[in-house]
Amino acid sequence: MGSDRDINENYVLTWEFQGFGFKYLVRLHFCEFQIEVTEVGDRVFQIYIDAIIAEAQADIIAWSGGNASKNLSIALHPAPRRRTKYSDSILNGIEIFKVDNNRSLAGSNPEPLISEPPK
Repeated sequence: MGSDRDINENYVLTWEFQGFGFKYLVRLHFCEFQIEVTEVGDRVFQIYIDAIIAEAQADIIAWSGGNASKNLSIALHPAPRRRTKYSDSILNGIEIFKVDNNRSLAGSNPEPLISEPPK
């Protein structure tokens, strides 16, 4: 949004998608890349889905345990020319799930909070 807190507090980043009467699973992916944001509470925001609060205190540093990370390398390299018509690679998306020591993706679900979006 920018670095001016006074201006930012008067705006809401909103995306609207045309619905067709289906139910949806929504995944939001966050990556804190701003070098100044390093501590819990440095950037906290609310997340609304369909005008209902889904998360009252979104804090990426608190969720992830910090801004520092170890690298995970994923590389795509085309097959040799003799084996392919197009020497090229393609990737259209990636999701990486963190698995705990019990080989589980599960975590406890927070109690939902319901409130009105800011006006």
